[in-house]
Amino acid sequence: MTGPQALWRWTAIFAVLTAIIMAGFGQIDGMKACGGGDPIFAFEMVRSPADVAALFPEPCRASHAAAQRTGLWVDIALFIWVYSAFLIFGLLALRREAGQGANRIVRLAMLCAAIAAAADQFENLQLLRLLDTLPGDQSTIDALFAAPRVKFALLGVVTMVAGLLHFRQPGWRKIVGAAALAGGLLAAIGVVAAHHWVLPGLFLGWSPLLVAALILSFRRAPGAPLPA
Repeated sequence: MTGPQALWRWTAIFAVLTAIIMAGFGQIDGMKACGGGDPIFAFEMVRSPADVAALFPEPCRASHAAAQRTGLWVDIALFIWVYSAFLIFGLLALRREAGQGANRIVRLAMLCAAIAAAADQFENLQLLRLLDTLPGDQSTIDALFAAPRVKFALLGVVTMVAGLLHFRQPGWRKIVGAAALAGGLLAAIGVVAAHHWVLPGLFLGWSPLLVAALILSFRRAPGAPLPA
Protein backbone atom coordinates (compact mmCIF):
# COMPACT_ATOMS: atom_id res chain seq x y z
CA MET A 1 0.00 0.00 0.00
CA THR A 2 1.56 3.25 -1.14
CA GLY A 3 -1.52 5.46 -1.56
CA PRO A 4 -2.50 8.40 0.65
CA GLN A 5 -4.49 6.24 3.06
CA ALA A 6 -1.52 3.94 3.61
CA LEU A 7 0.67 6.97 4.32
CA TRP A 8 -1.91 8.24 6.79
CA ARG A 9 -1.94 4.85 8.51
CA TRP A 10 1.82 4.89 8.95
CA THR A 11 1.56 8.48 10.18
CA ALA A 12 -1.07 7.45 12.73
CA ILE A 13 1.02 4.50 13.95
CA PHE A 14 4.10 6.65 14.49
CA ALA A 15 2.02 9.49 15.98
CA VAL A 16 0.56 7.16 18.61
CA LEU A 17 3.99 5.72 19.37
CA THR A 18 5.34 9.28 19.71
CA ALA A 19 2.64 10.12 22.25
CA ILE A 20 3.23 6.90 24.22
CA ILE A 21 6.99 7.42 24.43
CA MET A 22 6.59 11.07 25.39
CA ALA A 23 4.29 10.07 28.23
CA GLY A 24 6.70 7.30 29.22
CA PHE A 25 9.66 9.63 29.75
CA GLY A 26 7.99 11.10 32.81
CA GLN A 27 7.41 7.62 34.24
CA ILE A 28 11.07 6.61 34.27
CA ASP A 29 11.99 5.72 37.83
CA GLY A 30 13.88 8.63 39.41
CA MET A 31 13.09 11.19 36.71
CA LYS A 32 11.25 13.38 39.23
CA ALA A 33 13.58 12.50 42.12
CA CYS A 34 14.92 16.05 42.35
CA GLY A 35 11.67 17.90 41.78
CA GLY A 36 8.78 18.47 39.39
CA GLY A 37 8.50 20.33 36.14
CA ASP A 38 10.08 18.81 33.05
CA PRO A 39 13.59 17.71 34.08
CA ILE A 40 14.48 16.46 30.58
CA PHE A 41 13.74 19.83 28.97
CA ALA A 42 15.48 21.66 31.80
CA PHE A 43 18.59 19.52 31.31
CA GLU A 44 18.58 20.19 27.56
CA MET A 45 18.51 23.94 28.08
CA VAL A 46 21.26 24.34 30.72
CA ARG A 47 23.73 27.17 30.20
CA SER A 48 26.37 26.57 32.88
CA PRO A 49 27.70 23.92 35.29
CA ALA A 50 25.78 25.78 37.99
CA ASP A 51 22.53 25.09 36.09
CA VAL A 52 23.45 21.41 35.93
CA ALA A 53 24.32 21.29 39.61
CA ALA A 54 20.94 22.83 40.47
CA LEU A 55 19.17 20.04 38.56
CA PHE A 56 21.21 17.33 40.30
CA PRO A 57 21.51 18.24 44.00
CA GLU A 58 23.41 15.76 46.10
CA PRO A 59 20.55 14.00 47.96
CA CYS A 60 18.93 12.82 44.70
CA ARG A 61 21.80 13.10 42.23
CA ALA A 62 22.43 9.40 41.63
CA SER A 63 18.81 8.40 41.01
CA HIS A 64 18.08 11.43 38.85
CA ALA A 65 21.27 10.96 36.80
CA ALA A 66 20.40 7.28 36.22
CA ALA A 67 16.90 8.26 35.06
CA GLN A 68 18.25 10.91 32.71
CA ARG A 69 20.70 8.41 31.25
CA THR A 70 17.88 5.94 30.62
CA GLY A 71 15.83 8.68 28.98
CA LEU A 72 18.73 9.70 26.74
CA TRP A 73 19.26 6.16 25.48
CA VAL A 74 15.53 5.76 24.79
CA ASP A 75 15.73 9.03 22.85
CA ILE A 76 18.84 7.97 20.92
CA ALA A 77 17.68 4.46 20.06
CA LEU A 78 13.93 4.97 19.60
CA PHE A 79 12.19 8.28 20.14
CA ILE A 80 14.07 10.40 17.60
CA TRP A 81 13.37 7.83 14.87
CA VAL A 82 9.71 7.54 15.83
CA TYR A 83 8.85 11.25 15.96
CA SER A 84 10.82 11.84 12.75
CA ALA A 85 8.81 9.09 11.02
CA PHE A 86 5.56 10.61 12.34
CA LEU A 87 6.41 13.98 10.85
CA ILE A 88 7.87 12.70 7.57
CA PHE A 89 5.06 10.24 6.79
CA GLY A 90 2.57 13.00 7.60
CA LEU A 91 4.32 15.36 5.20
CA LEU A 92 4.35 12.70 2.47
CA ALA A 93 0.62 12.09 2.96
CA LEU A 94 -0.07 15.82 2.80
CA ARG A 95 2.00 16.12 -0.37
CA ARG A 96 -0.10 13.38 -2.00
CA GLU A 97 -3.22 15.38 -1.20
CA ALA A 98 -1.81 18.74 -2.26
CA GLY A 99 -0.22 17.58 -5.51
CA GLN A 100 2.94 18.71 -7.26
CA GLY A 101 2.59 22.30 -6.05
CA ALA A 102 3.55 21.22 -2.52
CA ASN A 103 6.74 19.38 -3.52
CA ARG A 104 9.16 22.19 -2.68
CA ILE A 105 7.73 23.09 0.72
CA VAL A 106 7.43 19.42 1.72
CA ARG A 107 11.03 18.72 0.72
CA LEU A 108 12.16 21.72 2.75
CA ALA A 109 10.14 20.56 5.77
CA MET A 110 11.55 17.03 5.48
CA LEU A 111 15.07 18.47 5.39
CA CYS A 112 14.24 20.48 8.53
CA ALA A 113 13.00 17.29 10.23
CA ALA A 114 16.22 15.47 9.33
CA ILE A 115 18.40 18.32 10.62
CA ALA A 116 16.34 18.47 13.83
CA ALA A 117 16.88 14.73 14.35
CA ALA A 118 20.63 15.10 13.79
CA ALA A 119 20.74 18.01 16.23
CA ASP A 120 18.84 15.89 18.75
CA GLN A 121 21.36 13.05 18.44
CA PHE A 122 24.29 15.47 18.88
CA GLU A 123 22.54 17.02 21.88
CA ASN A 124 22.14 13.63 23.52
CA LEU A 125 25.83 12.84 23.17
CA GLN A 126 26.72 16.10 24.91
CA LEU A 127 24.21 15.42 27.69
CA LEU A 128 25.73 11.97 28.23
CA ARG A 129 29.13 13.65 28.56
CA LEU A 130 27.70 15.96 31.23
CA LEU A 131 26.24 13.00 33.12
CA ASP A 132 29.65 11.32 33.09
CA THR A 133 31.27 14.35 34.77
CA LEU A 134 28.50 16.02 36.78
CA PRO A 135 28.13 18.95 36.90
CA GLY A 136 30.16 18.98 33.69
CA ASP A 137 32.25 21.76 32.21
CA GLN A 138 31.47 24.91 30.32
CA SER A 139 33.05 23.73 27.06
CA THR A 140 30.65 20.77 26.85
CA ILE A 141 27.72 23.04 27.66
CA ASP A 142 28.87 25.51 25.00
CA ALA A 143 28.95 22.66 22.46
CA LEU A 144 25.45 21.62 23.59
CA PHE A 145 23.92 25.10 23.54
CA ALA A 146 22.80 25.38 19.90
CA ALA A 147 21.59 21.80 19.38
CA PRO A 148 18.31 21.81 21.37
CA ARG A 149 17.47 25.32 20.19
CA VAL A 150 17.99 24.40 16.54
CA LYS A 151 16.03 21.18 17.10
CA PHE A 152 13.00 22.86 18.65
CA ALA A 153 12.99 25.74 16.16
CA LEU A 154 13.06 23.35 13.20
CA LEU A 155 10.41 21.09 14.71
CA GLY A 156 8.27 24.20 15.06
CA VAL A 157 8.81 24.98 11.37
CA VAL A 158 7.93 21.40 10.33
CA THR A 159 4.77 21.58 12.43
CA MET A 160 3.81 24.87 10.80
CA VAL A 161 4.29 23.42 7.30
CA ALA A 162 2.07 20.45 8.19
CA GLY A 163 -0.47 22.88 9.60
CA LEU A 164 -0.41 25.00 6.45
CA LEU A 165 -1.04 21.97 4.23
CA HIS A 166 -3.91 20.82 6.43
CA PHE A 167 -5.34 24.35 6.41
CA ARG A 168 -5.52 24.26 2.61
CA GLN A 169 -7.98 21.36 2.84
CA PRO A 170 -11.71 21.97 3.39
CA GLY A 171 -13.87 21.54 6.46
CA TRP A 172 -12.50 20.31 9.78
CA ARG A 173 -8.97 20.16 8.35
CA LYS A 174 -8.78 23.95 8.64
CA ILE A 175 -9.14 23.64 12.43
CA VAL A 176 -6.33 21.08 12.49
CA GLY A 177 -4.21 23.36 10.33
CA ALA A 178 -4.82 26.44 12.45
CA ALA A 179 -3.93 24.61 15.66
CA ALA A 180 -0.77 23.12 14.17
CA LEU A 181 0.27 26.49 12.74
CA ALA A 182 -0.26 28.17 16.11
CA GLY A 183 1.55 25.43 18.03
CA GLY A 184 4.52 25.33 15.66
CA LEU A 185 4.85 29.10 15.74
CA LEU A 186 4.69 29.12 19.56
CA ALA A 187 7.41 26.47 19.78
CA ALA A 188 9.68 28.21 17.26
CA ILE A 189 9.30 31.64 18.86
CA GLY A 190 9.67 30.15 22.34
CA VAL A 191 13.22 29.08 21.53
CA VAL A 192 14.32 32.72 21.58
CA ALA A 193 11.52 34.48 23.46
CA ALA A 194 10.36 32.24 26.31
CA HIS A 195 11.48 28.64 26.77
CA HIS A 196 8.32 27.71 28.64
CA TRP A 197 6.39 28.15 25.36
CA VAL A 198 8.29 25.41 23.53
CA LEU A 199 6.78 22.19 24.89
CA PRO A 200 3.19 23.53 25.08
CA GLY A 201 3.64 24.73 21.51
CA LEU A 202 4.66 21.28 20.28
CA PHE A 203 1.83 19.69 22.27
CA LEU A 204 -0.65 22.12 20.71
CA GLY A 205 0.76 21.47 17.25
CA TRP A 206 1.27 17.71 17.35
CA SER A 207 -1.99 16.73 19.07
CA PRO A 208 -4.26 17.77 16.18
CA LEU A 209 -1.82 16.22 13.69
CA LEU A 210 -2.16 12.92 15.59
CA VAL A 211 -5.97 13.13 15.65
CA ALA A 212 -6.12 14.02 11.95
CA ALA A 213 -3.84 11.11 11.04
CA LEU A 214 -6.07 8.69 12.96
CA ILE A 215 -9.21 9.99 11.25
CA LEU A 216 -7.68 10.05 7.78
CA SER A 217 -6.19 6.57 8.17
CA PHE A 218 -9.73 5.18 8.43
CA ARG A 219 -11.30 7.41 5.80
CA ARG A 220 -12.62 5.56 2.79
CA ALA A 221 -10.64 6.39 -0.32
CA PRO A 222 -12.64 8.24 -3.00
CA GLY A 223 -14.24 5.75 -5.38
CA ALA A 224 -13.57 2.76 -3.13
CA PRO A 225 -16.50 0.33 -2.80
CA LEU A 226 -18.45 0.30 0.42
CA PRO A 227 -18.04 -2.77 2.63
CA ALA A 228 -20.47 -5.57 1.82
